[in-house]
Amino acid sequence: MLGFSTSAAFAFATLAADDRIPNEEAIALAPTVGWLLLLCAVFVYLMFALQHERWRRFWLTAEDPRPIALFRIVFAFLCICNINDLFEYFEFLFTDEGIFLSDATRQLVAAGQFKGFGEGMGDDPYGFFDTSAWLEFLKGQKYSLLYFFDTPRAMWIQMLAFYAVTTAFMLGWKSRITGFLSFMLMNSFFLRNHLFWEGTELVYRVFFFYLLLARSGHAYSVDNWLRCRKLRKQGLLSEPGGPGNGAGVAPSPAHPRGLAAIYRLIPAWPRWLMVLNIACLYCYTGTVKNGAVWAKGDALYYALNMDHFFRFYPQEISTIVGLNLFRLATWITHWWEALFPLMVVGLVTRWALREQLEPLRGWRLWSVRACWLGLGLSAMVVVLVAFPVHYVQTPGQPSLERMQLIFAASWLALMTVLGGLWWVLGTRRLQVRLRGRSFVLDREWFSTWFLGRRVWLTLGILFHGNLQVLMNIGMFAPIMLSTYLFCLQGDEPGRILRFFGRALARIGLPMPASVRRGEPPVPAEDRSLPHHIRDARGLPGGLIYFLVVFAAFGVFLQAGPLVPWFKQAVLGMDETAAVGGLHFGWTLVAIAVLLILVTYVQGHRGTRGFALKLAGLSAGLLAYLWLMGTTIEDPLEAETWKFIRVGVNLGIVAILALQQIPWVHRKLAAIGLSFNAPDKPAPQLPVVDPHSGRPRAPWAYHSGGRMLVGFIVIYHVTAIAFWELPEKDCVSTFRIKGREAFSTWVLTTQTDQQWGMFAPNPPRHNVFMRIVLTDENGEQWDMRSDVYAPERMPIPWVWNDRMRKMNRRVIGGESGKGDWYQKWYARYLCREWARTHRGVMPQKVELFKLTYKMPSPEMVAKQGWYVPAKLLHDTGREERQYTEKCANAVHGQLPNYIRERHGIPAIEEKVFKPWVQSKKKAWDKRLEKPVPKPEKPEPKTSATRNGNVRPVTTASAKTSSG
Repeated sequence: MLGFSTSAAFAFATLAADDRIPNEEAIALAPTVGWLLLLCAVFVYLMFALQHERWRRFWLTAEDPRPIALFRIVFAFLCICNINDLFEYFEFLFTDEGIFLSDATRQLVAAGQFKGFGEGMGDDPYGFFDTSAWLEFLKGQKYSLLYFFDTPRAMWIQMLAFYAVTTAFMLGWKSRITGFLSFMLMNSFFLRNHLFWEGTELVYRVFFFYLLLARSGHAYSVDNWLRCRKLRKQGLLSEPGGPGNGAGVAPSPAHPRGLAAIYRLIPAWPRWLMVLNIACLYCYTGTVKNGAVWAKGDALYYALNMDHFFRFYPQEISTIVGLNLFRLATWITHWWEALFPLMVVGLVTRWALREQLEPLRGWRLWSVRACWLGLGLSAMVVVLVAFPVHYVQTPGQPSLERMQLIFAASWLALMTVLGGLWWVLGTRRLQVRLRGRSFVLDREWFSTWFLGRRVWLTLGILFHGNLQVLMNIGMFAPIMLSTYLFCLQGDEPGRILRFFGRALARIGLPMPASVRRGEPPVPAEDRSLPHHIRDARGLPGGLIYFLVVFAAFGVFLQAGPLVPWFKQAVLGMDETAAVGGLHFGWTLVAIAVLLILVTYVQGHRGTRGFALKLAGLSAGLLAYLWLMGTTIEDPLEAETWKFIRVGVNLGIVAILALQQIPWVHRKLAAIGLSFNAPDKPAPQLPVVDPHSGRPRAPWAYHSGGRMLVGFIVIYHVTAIAFWELPEKDCVSTFRIKGREAFSTWVLTTQTDQQWGMFAPNPPRHNVFMRIVLTDENGEQWDMRSDVYAPERMPIPWVWNDRMRKMNRRVIGGESGKGDWYQKWYARYLCREWARTHRGVMPQKVELFKLTYKMPSPEMVAKQGWYVPAKLLHDTGREERQYTEKCANAVHGQLPNYIRERHGIPAIEEKVFKPWVQSKKKAWDKRLEKPVPKPEKPEPKTSATRNGNVRPVTTASAKTSSG
């Protein structure tokens, strides 16, 4: 899907900037664009299908654990740093003494999950009304202990727990358990309040999920150290300098049980998912930066001159480099981000060359080429179709028809050049001689020097490094740089660590002797060891092609006219009831069932009782689908069936969990509850690949695991590619509807993402929030909570202050007008003033928006640098955005339970204005049978009564329209 996502991204990048108002012509074109994008996706999937054996080896084999282990250490450390970036606002964001009281948080952040939860006000009892209400909460996808336990003390207990488990995860102790707990606790804080969110939080959420999928504790961990110590005591560990040199030894007379490797191989697919997602992140954020400021090259100038973010005053240097170096850096950054997926192409190419895969030949080769050609042409057609409704001709620009012609010619020329270059590089005919040496310019050379990590990651290090030095944007730059660690391969982390270790040893720091001597790192587990998985089972090629076509047909069943026609013509439904096709989720279910049955048949065909076991599995699958898919009209009966479904699903999860226990797995396999029959040995692949003459990378799982992981990978990559479709009118008719097939998975795994930083243009106004509070005596206080106040703007600005970003969000400097937050922030200020002033409540809180326009780089270069404070004073505008009177505001008064906590005199109950949410009646009403509406008689018109048509007067027309 990388090709589909990248092609779609570049197609939309050629269109105009973000649509400000609905473009009706673009909306009308959306179905056509959707079918063309489906065609692009079909070409991509056909390429995968035609090379399915290559992609099986790419995704489903095992690899060195050290890159992902090194990433685990750095990532976990940065998780702690990132949460500490909010240290001074912990209580403001995460407790009931902050911006939201407990009941407000539940209602504002996760209202859907708390439909069956009463707040103890009005007629509602406190807590979940019944077991169904608990299930409603567990459906998710926002899980936070702070919805229930959010006093300052409870918050600090949870924070200390987060520190403890994240430190344990960083050290690699009980990595699977501590990693999961750290992930849940981190999201427990993130999901209580979104006010502080930046792109930083998205990076942590997304890549933490991938890290949980990986076996990151197999290297550089306490877990692996304890394992090696135990094996060493038993004489079962292969060590450097001994048999196997640390990579393991097969059983032999000298070692009857063999020797275990220090670094066991781990599944490769979680790391490759990370690589694809980082490419998606950069590509999306690069292509949606399609505004005039980025095109002109002034984005870096405006970003650095934002008063909320610069560490040093950048105005003086902007007068020198604003029109040259800044513009060059902007253009390089823009294209580096948009073209970052080329690095993934280089990684995949070099992997294939390193594995010495057998080249494609004959019809398969030409079919893959045809798919590439079809993908390129389809992406071009997407642009040509959507271009007319987005292109606005300005004086001096070519006409629409000429622009389309120029684009089509340029696109075809680019396809020709790239295809020809790739073919020539594959022939290895290009050679150059330098200083008497001959160099072959082939795909290996091209992938190293043009598509290689040394180019793209170096540019990333320069970009993020400069951001970290010049702008105070918290932990964004460090976490982005840390993601480059999973782009390392094999023993590269060991080599890097030993390089620095030798340097430290030279200055006298103690280092292992092997590091001081400059010995290479310990090799990973030997691929040729006999315990590795090498079975030859796999899905038939014909089935894979069929599934590609079937999935495309499933899209047609949902979005095309076939199902509505069938409902009307065959089933006799009326036009209203026949609207809508077959949900794509059923297509996914059918694919999953087919994969399960085929994999099971491969593992059990020819065994004793095969027909009976297959019939039992088929009956079980049908029964499960019937149970989960049946619609129950009666509410009470539906409630009973809901618990039955939950019980069945829990049973399936329990069986899958018990499969991990060896003796339980053997028992379940004996009765057919396994994809591989114990009495049917699987055919094996040779240890040494016949084409390359080298040991093959072993499978990470048996056939059942490969089927499951393969399905998850394709489903997830498709989900993220679709999720990243931009918010354009030309995809609006299917973008939201199409997400339904993926939303539960994406939201539950916390991998929902949208990477639109500084897009389509960076801000060109500095925006501040001024808070004026009127106390009980009528005296006004400027709270001086933003950088217009000199004491809030230390230079150099070393430590990040998230309140600057939060002020921009509240007052409307980004993410819309911000009025959703304004009333709650003003009410918090009312309560906080009372808490810190002996319980005395202020009269009102006023929020003002201060803005001034940044001078253009041309103006700065011509007139000289400016002083931000003086420019704000001279040209700034101030507008009152919100006023809250504390005595009358809901949650504007300090409640008695907080007063008691701080020893403040209580107030009368009627003084506090609660937010009463009566949910119990609505919750109970869901079990009542719907009352059928009586059919209304057809109204009689004047013509029916009188035999003629009475004219409608203007007055009656106005009355009828309300």
